Amino acid sequence: MDLTIVIPAYNEAKRLPATLAKLEWYARRVSFPIEILVVDDGSVDGTKEVIEQRHFPHVQVHRLEMNAGKFTAFRKGVELAKSDWILLYDADGATPITVLDQWLPQLEQVDGLIGSRQVAGSNITVRQSLPRHVLGRWSYHIIRIFTGVTYRDTQCGFKLFRTSLAKKAVQQMHLTRFAGDVELIYLLQLLGARLKEMPVEWHDVPNSKVKLVDYFHSFVDIMRIRRNRKQGQYH
Repeated sequence: MDLTIVIPAYNEAKRLPATLAKLEWYARRVSFPIEILVVDDGSVDGTKEVIEQRHFPHVQVHRLEMNAGKFTAFRKGVELAKSDWILLYDADGATPITVLDQWLPQLEQVDGLIGSRQVAGSNITVRQSLPRHVLGRWSYHIIRIFTGVTYRDTQCGFKLFRTSLAKKAVQQMHLTRFAGDVELIYLLQLLGARLKEMPVEWHDVPNSKVKLVDYFHSFVDIMRIRRNRKQGQYH
């Protein structure tokens, strides 16, 4: 296989260098080629400049002129990807990249693997706060009822897809932020992708950018997916 790791990043000048250093170590260790695409979503903290100063050999940085949302940045990364597989990876590195070693034997049987903190075998080393955990469980039921997406954890920032299918899916995406993960999975299902939920190691990272109000915005986005489906905007 060959792999493109796409990292949407907004104001990640402080956290992203440590994440990229770990990805660089992994890219040098494995026997297959890896490219790392950081898509700077209009950051105002010098994210692009900080990364370029570190001279990571496997990393390319592409900057969007305005903040347009995580999944606008992800779509750009997918469009630029040249590899057979794409890993959507969060800038905080909450899931160690070494989890990928456990996933590789699955690739011949699937079109996508969805990292999950809610299935057997997951290792949560630092847990979320109780309110976030409860809201996450509530979100699962809402997503299932209104979109038909039944995976237990759609929000984990560690997802691997065949590039050919990801390119088709992002062309139909309407959402740019909060429930973009759900819409992406929904569209991949429409394309007939064979998806499987996989356990991950995960730790809650301090200074999370996900605010409690974002769960409300996610609910609004989920209703948009339901509306778009009824209006025939997905195919």
